[in-house]
Amino acid sequence: MKKLKRIILMFSLTAMVIVTLTACSEPNTKNPVALSIVSGNHANAKALNLAGTEIVKKVSATTASYGYISIVCADGSPKLSYAWTVSPPSTPGLAESKLKQISTQQAKEILNSLLTVKAGSPELDTLKALNSSVRSFADAPENSERQILVLDSGLSTIGDLNFLKSDFLNANPNAAVDLLNSRNAIPNFSGITVTWIGLGDVGTPQKELSPTQKENLKKIWTAIIEKTGGKANFLDTLPSNKDNPTSDYPKVSTIDFLSDDQSNIGNVDAVVFRNIQFIGDSAEYIYPKAAESILKPVAYYLKATPGFTIQIIGTTAGANSKEFCMQLSSKRAEAVRNTLISLGASENQIKAIGLGYSDPWHIPDTRDNGTLIESIASQNRKVVLMDASSNEAQSILTENK
Repeated sequence: MKKLKRIILMFSLTAMVIVTLTACSEPNTKNPVALSIVSGNHANAKALNLAGTEIVKKVSATTASYGYISIVCADGSPKLSYAWTVSPPSTPGLAESKLKQISTQQAKEILNSLLTVKAGSPELDTLKALNSSVRSFADAPENSERQILVLDSGLSTIGDLNFLKSDFLNANPNAAVDLLNSRNAIPNFSGITVTWIGLGDVGTPQKELSPTQKENLKKIWTAIIEKTGGKANFLDTLPSNKDNPTSDYPKVSTIDFLSDDQSNIGNVDAVVFRNIQFIGDSAEYIYPKAAESILKPVAYYLKATPGFTIQIIGTTAGANSKEFCMQLSSKRAEAVRNTLISLGASENQIKAIGLGYSDPWHIPDTRDNGTLIESIASQNRKVVLMDASSNEAQSILTENK
C-alpha cells in the first residue's frame, strides 16, 4: 500500500510539473545556465513541492540554454546525486517549437530525478551541501551563469554550523560568520546567486521557529553567502503541507531553541539574555542601566506570580581555565539575581548557578591557537533564565551539584 501511495504521489507531481513546464519554458539565453539544486528531502522537513513555478523556471532555463545542472542531497553526509551537461540536439536546423519541446522533455526528466533524491545519512549539514554545489560548477561550461537553488530549512544539526549545539539563532549573525571564517569553512560564492526556498520551514517533530528566529536565520545565511561575494535571494514560496514521515528517513535531531522574547519568561522553559552584556573576565555589566531596563519585565512578572520560580544560569567565553570560568559565571548569575531582587522580586523565587563555558548554548569562540574571537566571545558572556520547574532546569541542577 505504501508503494502504491508513492507511485500515485509521483504521478500527480509529474502531471503538475508538465503543466507548469508548458507555461514556464524559456528560450535560449545568451550564456548557459549552471544550476545546482540542494535538495533537503530529509526528516523534520516538509515534503518536496515541485509544483512551484520558480523551481520549474530555473530548470527550464538551464535546459533551454544548454547549460549544466547538478543535484546535491542535503543530509548528514551531503553528496552529488546527479549531474548533467545539456547538449544541443544533434539534428541541425530544428524549428523553434521542436527545440522547445525537446527542452521541456529534458527539464521534465531532471525534475523527475529530483523526486528520487532522498536523505541517506542521519542529521543535516546544509553548509557542506552548499560546498558540494559550489564544487560541482567545476564541470560547468565556461562563462556559465552560476546559480544555486536551495530547497531546505537551513537548520543544520551537524558540521561547522551546528544549530543543535549552539544558540546561533539568538546571537548576532556575524558571530556565525566569524566562527566559520576562522575555520575556512565558507565556500567561495563569488559570482553565484543563491535562491533559497523553504528556509526555516520545518516538519514535525521539529518545533517551529518564531518570526524573529526565522529572520535571524535569514540574516545568518545571507551573511555567509555574501562573505565570499555571493548574492542571496529568499523566496516565501509555501512548502508542501505534508511532513516527511520520520520513519522513512534517517534521524535528524530536533533543535530546542531558547525563546527570543525576554518578556515571555512565564510561557517558555528558557529565555536567553545576550543583550545583558558583561565586561570580559568580570561580573560587572557593561551598561548597568540597560541591564536594569531589560530585567524589569522579569521582576514585574515574578512579583505578579508569587508561585513561579526561575533559575538563572551564568556563562562565559571560553579562553580561561574551567575553574575560573565556573566561578565567574556564578558571579554573573548572582549579579542578575541581585538586580531582580533590587527591582522587587522575591529572593525565594530566584536560584542562580554558573556553567562557565560548558552551557548547552555556548557558541565556539576560540581559534585553533586558543585565542578568542571577540565578536563571538561577547555573545557568550550572557545569562539564561529558565523555569526552575522545567525538566531541563532540574537536569542542569542535578548535573552541577
